[in-house]
Amino acid sequence: PEFRVGYTFVPQRPDRDLKVRLGNYTDAIMTINGIKSPRGSVQVGAGVKFEINDQFDVFVNYDLDAASKFVSHNAAVGIGFSF
Repeated sequence: PEFRVGYTFVPQRPDRDLKVRLGNYTDAIMTINGIKSPRGSVQVGAGVKFEINDQFDVFVNYDLDAASKFVSHNAAVGIGFSF
């Protein structure tokens, strides 16, 4: 089994606004507001790998990324091959 714990801190959060102009129309400028990333987040994960033989293994992983207004879940199942 494998367990992971981490913390990410972003010291600066740059402005994510993007100004867009369609074609040659100078007075048709639109602003697209991007998302602001959280200042810090915690990552927690767990995984397990089963070796079938020297070349093949099967794995299952789960990761969680949590911040103040953001939660992300990720699960992966796969087959590994070593050569």
